[in-house]
Amino acid sequence: MKEFNNYKVEQEDEFRSYFGDFKEAYLDYYIKKVSIEFKNFPEFNYNHLVTHLWIEYKGKVVGEYRLLFSLDGEIYDTNFLMY
Repeated sequence: MKEFNNYKVEQEDEFRSYFGDFKEAYLDYYIKKVSIEFKNFPEFNYNHLVTHLWIEYKGKVVGEYRLLFSLDGEIYDTNFLMY
């Protein structure tokens, strides 16, 4: 996953605090859920399809990558969060 690799390089100290002696074999990620968000009531003009990709390391969920799409299919935004 590109964002995870960027995180490993760009935030090296924080990455080591989460993963210590990192071994890629223990890393797993998968789509946990897909949802539709309707926001900005009552106009509802901020709506997205959202995929939630969970990141596991050694069997424990350690973060999430969210990918937001506009309803016409364009990528709108991404969020990468470590717990």
